[in-house]
Amino acid sequence: MVPEDWGGDTIVMPVSAKTGDGITELIDMIFLMADVDELKALSTGPAKGLVIESHMERGMGPLAVILIEKGELSKGDYLVAGSVYGKVRTIHDTNHKEINSAGPSTPVMVSGFKSLPDFGDVFEVVKDEKTARQVAKEGSQIKNESGRASHVTNSELLRIISQKNKLREQNVVIKTDVQGSLTSVIDSLNTLGTDEVAIRVVGSGVGSINDSDLYMASTSNAIMYGFNVSIPPGLRQTAIRDKVEVRIYKVIYDLLDNAKEELSKLLAPEVIETDLGRLKVKKIFKTTQKEIIAGGEVTKGTIKVPAKVKITRDDKILAEVDATKLQCGPQEVKSVEKSTDCGVTLATETRLNLHEGDNLEFFTRETKERKLE
Repeated sequence: MVPEDWGGDTIVMPVSAKTGDGITELIDMIFLMADVDELKALSTGPAKGLVIESHMERGMGPLAVILIEKGELSKGDYLVAGSVYGKVRTIHDTNHKEINSAGPSTPVMVSGFKSLPDFGDVFEVVKDEKTARQVAKEGSQIKNESGRASHVTNSELLRIISQKNKLREQNVVIKTDVQGSLTSVIDSLNTLGTDEVAIRVVGSGVGSINDSDLYMASTSNAIMYGFNVSIPPGLRQTAIRDKVEVRIYKVIYDLLDNAKEELSKLLAPEVIETDLGRLKVKKIFKTTQKEIIAGGEVTKGTIKVPAKVKITRDDKILAEVDATKLQCGPQEVKSVEKSTDCGVTLATETRLNLHEGDNLEFFTRETKERKLE
């Protein structure tokens, strides 16, 4: 069995027939094989196992739900889990009853850690506080080193720097009910990132949203995300005053969908260019600082106004301008088809030296919003 509703909104269902016939049969088979093969856990010596949940509880401080795999855990033992250590102050079983010790295959909730251990951390009992502090320090160094970038070549480094320069980030502050939820939310948010956009967690923690969280969100221009937590009414007014977006969810997929929408807003729009037609310049009628009037024949497609125009010479693009007016004889028209002579007015930002024989390639350009898949 594992703990059910151990405070802090932590709910882990007990193993029973309720979990489904398939699970029950699997558990029965495990027990049968354990009996046949005489598989037994070591029930003596220092305890060792896994952290399966952790959260802060008022009046108790950091609490951790741990699963003992071998050995015996007792009150007063010094525990180390990853980079966190402490002295076991209390032990509670699955029925919320305080006990003095626990053996293998037993999930229990313990208090006494200096801070919250991470979900999945391996814990072990050591002989004294000095050893616990040293082992925790080594664990912290290992975590820091594992988070550092590995050796890369110069070309890879340049590529990474280039990607970082193009990367757009959405800052977020995250508060959740328990440590396991916090880990899950952060890990899930990190999977949303691409080479262009990513979530950047600038602050996180366990418990209700407080003043410090709102200050962090305000100063870093971040969205405040809450998962299974609350925000006091007075702080809601503070958030409105400081223009902090506070979004609270009870379903993690809703939170992730919202984060994905925010990241989509950071994506550069897709630029779509559509070729219309081409005109070969036969005569230049007028050239000024802001305007060119020329005549020629449509050699490809159908040209129209308004449109963008690339001026090309010997297949090289000289400039990009706007076509504002088309004229066939004395009549102004909106479009001209292939093999037709016409006049065209181009709007320019600087004086351009257009030559007879140059090509004017007409096209349209539009932008389309993109969304993360």
